[in-house]
Amino acid sequence: MNEQRDCLIGALKATSDRAIAERAERILWVSSNTRPMPSAVIGRIEEMALLNEATHCFVDGHFIAAIIVAAAYVEQQLVQELLDRGLTSNDKLRASEAITLAQTHAVFESALLARVDAVAELRNSYAHLRLPTHPTSFSGRFNNSRLHPDLIRENDA
Repeated sequence: MNEQRDCLIGALKATSDRAIAERAERILWVSSNTRPMPSAVIGRIEEMALLNEATHCFVDGHFIAAIIVAAAYVEQQLVQELLDRGLTSNDKLRASEAITLAQTHAVFESALLARVDAVAELRNSYAHLRLPTHPTSFSGRFNNSRLHPDLIRENDA
């Protein structure tokens, strides 16, 4: 049992050493594209936790998890904005409903809402069953691009 454990620890160390440069690049990218997290709790803790979790997933290379968690964060932010503006009293809006309502009332610029919609669609392509022939499924995008699946996931994130 100890021999297996030692062998596993050696393999994990080797994998970790290879991933350090990739993680460093992602940390630099995140730090140049985001503001630091506050040291005190300001706002809803769920949203802060989702943003933090998405960042850690991305840095560690868990790209599908990063997409799903980031989409949840964006959806919560959008619904909260709609609630704050009195445009809805429904805190259980689906992303598509929230996006449509935000577009109808010009809550944000249309380019930003288009990006929110793209994030929601990307999340759905991983979170919901889609046939491999569906153009937005992971399989469909792999077949159309012929890129390595790891590269597709990283580009998605």
